[in-house]
Amino acid sequence: MVAKKKTAKKKVATQSTPSAAAEVEKTTKSSIRKKGTRKKKLSQDSCFVLMPFKEPFEMYYDTIIKPAVVAANLNPLRCDSLFTPTPIMGDVWKMIQEAKVLVAELTGKNSNVFYELGLGHAIGKPIVLISETIEDVPFDLQPLRVILYDKDDPAWGNKLKNKITTAINDTIASPIDGVPPMFRKPVKSQAPSESETNIRLDLLEQEVRALSRLRSSGQGYGIEVGQQLKVPEDYTLEMIKKAKANAEALHPKRTYAAMLKDVMQHLNKGDE
Repeated sequence: MVAKKKTAKKKVATQSTPSAAAEVEKTTKSSIRKKGTRKKKLSQDSCFVLMPFKEPFEMYYDTIIKPAVVAANLNPLRCDSLFTPTPIMGDVWKMIQEAKVLVAELTGKNSNVFYELGLGHAIGKPIVLISETIEDVPFDLQPLRVILYDKDDPAWGNKLKNKITTAINDTIASPIDGVPPMFRKPVKSQAPSESETNIRLDLLEQEVRALSRLRSSGQGYGIEVGQQLKVPEDYTLEMIKKAKANAEALHPKRTYAAMLKDVMQHLNKGDE
């Protein structure tokens, strides 16, 4: 009798083993997947890279700068990272403001790079400066810390990559040290004041012009205003131009499409 009981218990244990093993395997795989996801996931914080858009800088970006930024757990962005119909300067300005850190490649004295660098300094953004030679760094910037690289060194690429990652990490750890003292004080915008309605009309005008460019380039008619209103761009722009002189008659809280309808309705009454 005792032997039979032991045998029965053994059978029960054997029957439960496969499901238990399967459960363990399932849990292990799930854990591995989760760990893998966490390792690959980048921070939502971005690093905006200022650089010339030509070779050999494109290669530098792909093989050195971008991996260095990713190693610092930031999302690397350039002004060609977004494919939108909005004006390019608006996208650049937005990315500069939203970036946690900027990296500027000064080699070649590219005018766009220096313009964007000035915008970043003006709003107190921490910026990592790199250059092949100190001669390409303007006199005003030479007192700042600049990472120089020597392409005659066989390991220059890896050295530069590691230096950029270290500089970004140091900047994140102490952001104030990455901003020159003269740019640390907040500066109030000196742009002329403008009514909210006129601001929204300006944005609407930009969208309509972008819509016109899209249509002429054969990329479609994919802007909300154009989809809803189906009116010629030249007529729409003329309506907006006239509306700016009568902005007080429009409600500032309307959506772009609704505002344009108000514009046309209001001005058509005046043309009667």
